[in-house]
Amino acid sequence: MEKQDKNNNRMKKFERYLVPCPNCGKDILYHMTQCPFCKSEVTTEYYKPMNPDTARRIKLALAVIGFIIVIILLVFAR
Repeated sequence: MEKQDKNNNRMKKFERYLVPCPNCGKDILYHMTQCPFCKSEVTTEYYKPMNPDTARRIKLALAVIGFIIVIILLVFAR
């Protein structure tokens, strides 16, 4: 009984993030772009996927920062 109560409490936390799929009507998370049940494309008003060009720039910036950190660590490790 206690395990079931914990499970119900956990599900209540996610209820605010659920929206019905416009195709099959099953509950899906609001940020999903494809329904896991019927595999139809879902357009959401809450979540917009990141622009691929922006994602590429972020990855490049993180790679440069990581490279700089590695170089600094190698210099100070001597």
